[in-house]
Amino acid sequence: MTNDLDLDRDLRDTFHRHEQDLLGRAPTPPPNMFQRIRRRQTGTVLLAAVAAAAIAIAGISGLDAIRASEQTPASSGPAPTASDPFLSINAQLDEQVAVDLFQVRAAEAAYWRLYALDQFDGETWKSSDPDASERGQVITTPAMLPLADQIPQDAPTLAQSYKILRAIDERWLPMAAPAESLTLPFGQVTYDPVLSQALLDGGLDEGLEYTVTSRIVNPTPEQLDDAIFLTREQYGRYTQVSGSVDPRVGELAERWTRNETTPYRKIYAIQQRFLDGSFLYSTEVEPKADADALLDFLTISRRGFCQQFATAMAIMVRELGYPARVAVGYRSGTLNDGVFTVQTKDAHAWVEVFFPGHGWLAFEPTPSRRNPIAEPGTYLNPG
Repeated sequence: MTNDLDLDRDLRDTFHRHEQDLLGRAPTPPPNMFQRIRRRQTGTVLLAAVAAAAIAIAGISGLDAIRASEQTPASSGPAPTASDPFLSINAQLDEQVAVDLFQVRAAEAAYWRLYALDQFDGETWKSSDPDASERGQVITTPAMLPLADQIPQDAPTLAQSYKILRAIDERWLPMAAPAESLTLPFGQVTYDPVLSQALLDGGLDEGLEYTVTSRIVNPTPEQLDDAIFLTREQYGRYTQVSGSVDPRVGELAERWTRNETTPYRKIYAIQQRFLDGSFLYSTEVEPKADADALLDFLTISRRGFCQQFATAMAIMVRELGYPARVAVGYRSGTLNDGVFTVQTKDAHAWVEVFFPGHGWLAFEPTPSRRNPIAEPGTYLNPG
């Protein structure tokens, strides 16, 4: 007969496995791997790059372990040195003439993800390691990237070939998530296994070409109904909500989901509430992410662009005790002869929620924006 001590031990072991999967299992680098290379700079720079601000944002370090991070005060990190990345998204969406940024040759559409924002301080979302200085690993390509055990081994792959059309003063590589292999012409990339993102020293030069292979994780609703989550406390920072967030936000999340019976159905219900016609997409909204603006958006204005929708859904999911973060990148772009051309107008942000056994899954709460893998019968389109 199982006693309470056995149950407690099992729970600790289960949490440890979840913790390792959230952090990723990166290969041990050779002694000289942390020597960064210097790359040729070009004179042409795209000032409106979606994530230029994010590189300079100072985040709270210490995501090397979830429990260890809980011992570090939120105030220990340096002050932000640049505006949040949503300002850059809004600037691109407001451009009168869309600018071609890059092309992707792929058999299927996907979000071309740059990076994730995993910390919300009550005013804005930030990255815990904005320049990969804390946990970035310099990997020589071609290389297999660390892929958490939570990713189903039978998930299909998607091969992508990228070509940068305009020099970008930006180091994060667009990739479908989760990526499992990467090949660059000059060899090395700095990879963050926690947030599953890769960067290059010197930015993305015009003409740069590289290839990526990713897994497409697209489970059924029934598979996610069976997911067993840990407690809010065990997920630590991924469920943290700033004390400055009005408690009515959490009450609203509870009210929107009170008739749902599983965590997946609750999370999906929040997404669908934003898509039911009561909220409107508009870029004519000040790009703010503070707590007061959040409550105003949810209860009064109900208008915004991807920033407002991604921010609101991620916080509401956290209010329910489930791990969530905001992803930043681009929509799939315009398809022509097997090639997706991605422009500034495709800059986007969406939500990622961690599901045990499946990893971080994308959710799309922005009206008029559809996740490209939302096929009938899948978790994004249960029918």
